[in-house]
Amino acid sequence: MRWWFYILAACGAAWLWAAPALAENLAEATRKDTLVLGRISSSPDKQYPKLEALNAYVVRQLAADTPIRASAVVVAEDIDHMARLLREGKVDYLSETAFTALQLEKLRLADIFLHEWKNGVATYATLILARKDGIASLAELRGRRLAFEDPDSMSGFFLPYAFLTTSGLTLRAADDPKLKLDRQAVSYSFAGGETSILAQIVRRHADAGVISNTRWSNNAKIPPAFRRDLKVIGQTKPTVRSLMLTRRGLDGALKERLAAILLAMPHHPDGKAALKTYFKVGRYQKLSPETLAQLEDLRRSLNNNFAGLP
Repeated sequence: MRWWFYILAACGAAWLWAAPALAENLAEATRKDTLVLGRISSSPDKQYPKLEALNAYVVRQLAADTPIRASAVVVAEDIDHMARLLREGKVDYLSETAFTALQLEKLRLADIFLHEWKNGVATYATLILARKDGIASLAELRGRRLAFEDPDSMSGFFLPYAFLTTSGLTLRAADDPKLKLDRQAVSYSFAGGETSILAQIVRRHADAGVISNTRWSNNAKIPPAFRRDLKVIGQTKPTVRSLMLTRRGLDGALKERLAAILLAMPHHPDGKAALKTYFKVGRYQKLSPETLAQLEDLRRSLNNNFAGLP
């Protein structure tokens, strides 16, 4: 597995790329002075400036009244890799979608900490789309082809898979388009991106596909031909879009101070700018009763619908 480890001095003078060997053998004394922000991504070079913007700001605030003096960013290539880093104490906090957050929580490696708003949105939903001259209901998906985004996507797989299963449909993985369709099930494959999903539907390579409501409502992101030719035949319930997690066992006083800093960021010019760079996060908020209820629904869905998936 590949992963990248970056260290930025708290003063912000310069950043240093460190090889994996250094990350694995980071001195205990140095680790105690360092706050580590994690991320799961296959493109670490693109993620680093965004992660650094948030963590460097947080470290500057922490340096005033805690032992934290240095900022480090770790990018893991998948959830298994992130789980190992958390287990080994090499990540302190990270942002993730709710499904990934719940998986890490279930492994007892992380605690869901704060609700993260992205692009001014607290929740999102997944739409099931079909051609306007095609099927008209979810029930008609039996014996048809459905395009998901990728197996690690919350809005592009987890949410719609659970929604369709709960709606009484049986789903079967069918990556080979030449295979004979199961007439009693929905045959699904992964298109790799929302634009590719829409193209597959329009070109009749799939009978239906999924897209987040935030993407579908963005006119600049959807080609007019796609919007003209497609219709919505189903929609999942809105659910929390993104969460901040902390490593299980993180010092309680540090966790409390971290929460105070993150919650206050939109009220400070430098903090607001750092949030904008950090995946256009608008703000953080404490977990509300509504958010907790959404998470409980997702926990049940995770246990009921995904236990048997590879």
